[in-house]
Amino acid sequence: MNKLEIALRYQKIYKNWLRVLYDTYKLQKKIKVKLRSGEDDTVSYKIAFLVACSNLLIPAINLLNLAKSDKFLFGGQVITMHGMEGNGEIPQIFFLESYKFLDPQGEIVFDVGANIADSAIYFAIKGARRVIALEPSPYAYNFARENVISSHLEEKIILLNSGYGIDSEISVDSNKVTNLGSQIISGPGKIIKIYSLRSLLGIYRVDSAILKMDCEGCEYNIIKEERNVLRKFKRIQIEYHYGPEELVDKLEGCGFDVKFTRPKKIHNQELNITMAVGFIFAKLL
Repeated sequence: MNKLEIALRYQKIYKNWLRVLYDTYKLQKKIKVKLRSGEDDTVSYKIAFLVACSNLLIPAINLLNLAKSDKFLFGGQVITMHGMEGNGEIPQIFFLESYKFLDPQGEIVFDVGANIADSAIYFAIKGARRVIALEPSPYAYNFARENVISSHLEEKIILLNSGYGIDSEISVDSNKVTNLGSQIISGPGKIIKIYSLRSLLGIYRVDSAILKMDCEGCEYNIIKEERNVLRKFKRIQIEYHYGPEELVDKLEGCGFDVKFTRPKKIHNQELNITMAVGFIFAKLL
């Protein structure tokens, strides 16, 4: 779905579509929407997007009621996504298809930084043979588990309350409310395992897979992985957070064709630091 298609959908659904579209672009958490069918409401940018982009054949008020109950339509089916108000990237993943490059049809997918399982469920619906999803935050993991069960994908998605890095363990606060920008910091609480890609490939006896990484900084651990480990992945997509250079050098040195987006400066309020964020797309030659 391109920008013009999105704008036309907003125009068809909302009387005040220009304002709603602008507030969506600004990622506003409270947007006053006026449906062309007559109803008014105040919703987040995610819900405004889902109502406009889910299915034009369904009455907008029905789509609004679905979205307000943590549900939306995708590919002709109702997807349940608990926790999507504060977490997840539903518009980007399902409708803008930000992971289209990975082409998961028939593949085993390693999803590092699964959050509420939005990307894992997308990969499964798009035909992945199996998805092995890691989410270290107990808060996000609990939503992810609910969502996988609600979507009846337990046999396709292996969900681990674990992180990525050098093989080890870490104690995390199981009561901490996390969001998309949260990083896992050690502290008293629940013990979770940290796995390297080498270990994950060995545990699940995988010789060929694709890899998605969005883990708020842990992606740089890939630099420590051995060449023969990384070459088991046909395609890799990484959201980098502190610049692409080291990651690009590593992947090119392992025989990947690598492209990347220019970094955007984003301030992480939780850590009070400015990050250089973008995507890396790597395809094994």
